[in-house]
Amino acid sequence: MEIAGKTALVTGSGVRLGKAISRALAENSCQLVLHYNSSAEGSEEVRDYAATLGVKALTYRADLTDPEELRGLVSFGTAEFGHLDILINNSAIYLSGKGMDTTSELLEKQFQLNLFAPVLLIRAFAAQLPEGLTGKVVNISDAKVSVDPEAVLTTYSLGSCIGVALFDAVDHVGGLLHYQLPDSSLDAAKAQRYPFMF
Repeated sequence: MEIAGKTALVTGSGVRLGKAISRALAENSCQLVLHYNSSAEGSEEVRDYAATLGVKALTYRADLTDPEELRGLVSFGTAEFGHLDILINNSAIYLSGKGMDTTSELLEKQFQLNLFAPVLLIRAFAAQLPEGLTGKVVNISDAKVSVDPEAVLTTYSLGSCIGVALFDAVDHVGGLLHYQLPDSSLDAAKAQRYPFMF
């Protein structure tokens, strides 16, 4: 997929891997919808960087655990760019807790952002694709995913593993493709290679 002139929605674009990927996309002339929740400054830095390259990039704040705000994010992108070509599900939270210590509240909070939000975003993304156009989806989970019984990120691992199974079941629906990347093993230099995987 040639990404120059395409439009990508990147969740969690203001920090870590999301920021590095967003910068790399801009460097390859890909327009951007830069999502953030609490990292406005980082997303605005990427937006300003894209502007220096002559690339249109817009920021949008949304709490992805709120389905209405999530839908608003996709609607914003389509209103500004006509349609979205690429969705990068990068937002996540990492809440500590071993299996026996994990509360239902912690599970719900973790699953809302790390599992349910990406599924709903994929559905909204697929729905906005013009007929005959194939979109691309990148779902990023972290190398912290573990089956170690002593792991202190049990809820993150569980949510991510279920997410992988769900995405594998729907990854070709609506012309969508799925890549699972171990984000914590990446640095900004390596991340610059990923746009060419689309």
